Amino acid sequence: MITHALTSLRWYFMWRVRSITSAESDSAPETEALNDLQEKRIAVLDNLTQILDNRPTDEVRIQAASLLLDLYTIFTTVEQSLRNDILQGETQLSTKLQDTITNVLEEEINLLHSSEKKASNIVRGDNDDDEQEEEEDEEMADVANLPPETRGAIHERRICELAARMTLAVLGGVVPKTFAQTLLRHKGKVGQSYDRVIVELGVVVEKPVVKVAKPAETEVITDVVEDVVVGDAIEVASQMDDA
Repeated sequence: MITHALTSLRWYFMWRVRSITSAESDSAPETEALNDLQEKRIAVLDNLTQILDNRPTDEVRIQAASLLLDLYTIFTTVEQSLRNDILQGETQLSTKLQDTITNVLEEEINLLHSSEKKASNIVRGDNDDDEQEEEEDEEMADVANLPPETRGAIHERRICELAARMTLAVLGGVVPKTFAQTLLRHKGKVGQSYDRVIVELGVVVEKPVVKVAKPAETEVITDVVEDVVVGDAIEVASQMDDA
């Protein structure tokens, strides 16, 4: 139920941002509408922060971390001055939130490796009851009763989903480019799907430090994020119209 609510919130904010970017070409968005969007975003961010601080690493926490990143990234398609007004100047995640999201990713990766290890032990016929009990204690209730192979697939899917949001956050400039090092550190250790998700980060990190970013490069990064966000927003808007 909570995960469905978080998904609905993502669609809602995508739709609101899309309506703002569409209105920019005609006239300035109404102040009342902007204030309403700002208040709703702050309220949702507060709730997401509570989830990340108090909940174990399960599906809800992964979705909360992903949505929190989205609530910064999707606004990169909004004109800069208007974006600053809506976000109240906080266009980048705080260091605390960056650390929190990094911890969520690391915990999920540890659970993946634990599931892979247990599956390997079963194949070899190793049955260390004490070790198995300890590993099961680490698992969250939403996957604890599933076979190790299934748990591993779930953890990998969650990791890739969060890594995709983190990658967009780097490309959109809502987290420092050094944030990419966290993702690249696990390249080749999670799976091929993960490596494909973070492939764009290799370009970001490999750029020489002495070179100053050109305006054209900034436009490319913005276009990457906008294509993803706008595409999702159009799909959501279409679903709303059909409903």
